[in-house]
Amino acid sequence: MTFTIREACEYTGLSRTFLYREMTGGRLKRLKAGKRVLILKTDLEDYLSSIREGA
Repeated sequence: MTFTIREACEYTGLSRTFLYREMTGGRLKRLKAGKRVLILKTDLEDYLSSIREGA
């Protein structure tokens, strides 16, 4: 399952800008499908787990 950026924002409560910053920094993986940016649900959940552990 994948999320669009909009869906990932709704799912996590994080902002679009924050998610793009994390993707640009290599901390959150993304997929490109043409011009669309998608995030695998498992990658998003792994990312959320990693920031929780770092807190």
